[in-house]
Amino acid sequence: MSRRSVTSDRAAPLRVSPTDAIAATALAAGRAAASEPWGAGLRRATRSAMAGLAGLALAASLAGCSTGPSGGGDLLPGPVPSGAVFTSQGDVPAPPFSGKLLDGTEIELADLWKDRPVVLQFMASWCTQCAEAEETLASLRETYGDAITVLEVSTDENADDVRAYLRDNDVDVPAIIDVDGSIWRSYAVSEPPATAVIDTKGHVVKLWAGGASADQLEDTLSSMITLPSSAD
Repeated sequence: MSRRSVTSDRAAPLRVSPTDAIAATALAAGRAAASEPWGAGLRRATRSAMAGLAGLALAASLAGCSTGPSGGGDLLPGPVPSGAVFTSQGDVPAPPFSGKLLDGTEIELADLWKDRPVVLQFMASWCTQCAEAEETLASLRETYGDAITVLEVSTDENADDVRAYLRDNDVDVPAIIDVDGSIWRSYAVSEPPATAVIDTKGHVVKLWAGGASADQLEDTLSSMITLPSSAD
């Protein structure tokens, strides 16, 4: 017996955006005002229009605030991929540090490297080269996924500047602000960008002043990380 697709007769629920709802309310108020005496109707329509415009402005403002990367703890990697193997290669101890991500999540670097290699990207919101390097880091995350942690370390004083940088460059990794520059100094970083790779034993494997290229990062990480094959 042949099969045929069956579609439901029930109508799909109507989805109305906040801005559409505000506009519809203002329009309805305007129509109601048209049936009133001319003076009262005009005043009512004017008040409704002003309220509608204010509502649209608020909706647009809230939408703008809720979009884009946050640099917070929700962007830390998930569980380490099953079957991933990490090899320690460094012999210089990595300076540990602690701090808060942009959303207030507290982190310890030692807690990050004990699970998987860590890539530290030293950056600043005004740094043009830093923005250009983000494309390389994005490609890296696509390749290794949750097998690595990428952490942006900024010396910006204003957290909003860092958030704008992350949003403008589509950077979806956690970020910490090194307000007094102590983290930068401990890694001998004087200006951005710079990139450091830390292995799972807490050793600095590589540190590139001026930032790492895609080939440099791939060569380093591929020698440290063995990912499970897709067949597994």
